[in-house]
Amino acid sequence: MTAYAQVWDLDSLLPNPQSDEFLKAYDQFKRDLIGLADRSENLPAPDGNNRESVDQWVAFLSDFETVGMRANDFNAFLGCHAAAEATNRVFQQWEAQLATLEPDRERISANVQFALQGVELRAFESFLKADKRLKELAFFLEESQQWARLRLPKDQELLAADLAVDGIHAWGRLYDRLSGSLKITVMEKG
Repeated sequence: MTAYAQVWDLDSLLPNPQSDEFLKAYDQFKRDLIGLADRSENLPAPDGNNRESVDQWVAFLSDFETVGMRANDFNAFLGCHAAAEATNRVFQQWEAQLATLEPDRERISANVQFALQGVELRAFESFLKADKRLKELAFFLEESQQWARLRLPKDQELLAADLAVDGIHAWGRLYDRLSGSLKITVMEKG
């Protein structure tokens, strides 16, 4: 019978959060995310007849996908480390630090949705047909356009994202920390 380790080998995925290499990887991710959030402020109108607009959207969406995957990796990686060692303050601090970047992720999503919000159906269909990559992302773009209809005004959406860092997300981290520190005594056979 094969014996398996009782703990995850997380450091094969990213450098250990207690290392300088992790800090470098995080800093690079943070720069990339903030840069993408800034770029999202200047997205051109989706126009299938304007090659420059199409090319900017394709490049932006490709970078958005990459940064989003990296954000998910960092979240999962730190969450697993924090779950494995629930009392490790370094891991808790990194989770909180990563949460401070959520408003930038929300700003990107909001800007994409608001850019797609007022596009007429024919123009939107023409935009999707203008590039193979846009066709591949049609579901995401259509869903983003639909979600845009449910959004608050942009300034209120961004305020809600800022408040969530110290509100709902902080509550979730506190809950995880408290539940992770619970210890019970189990009596077996008497």
